[in-house]
Amino acid sequence: MVPIHTRDLLSAEDAAYEKNPDRSDGVRLAISGAVFAAGKDQYHVYKLGSGECVIDTRDHGKMKDQRGTDFCLGHFDYRMDAEKRRAELVKSGACKCPAGENC
Repeated sequence: MVPIHTRDLLSAEDAAYEKNPDRSDGVRLAISGAVFAAGKDQYHVYKLGSGECVIDTRDHGKMKDQRGTDFCLGHFDYRMDAEKRRAELVKSGACKCPAGENC
């Protein structure tokens, strides 16, 4: 994914405003929505069919298609929080730590 810089979006907004000042609000709204969507990854803790708990940023539909499960045990804005939740689940016996990872 290519990072989107706010300064690039603001210059695009200014250019759109100069061409048509009456449409500036719609452009501004679309650009601010793009900034919000681009910067918002959410981490999910999924339990796979093998009993392992994995952390992934795929949404439930993509996870179901690609890994065969959408059994989500939590959503988190930060990976560290997802790792903490997975460690708690492994410790309680609710799932296993994936091979090769330190839970």
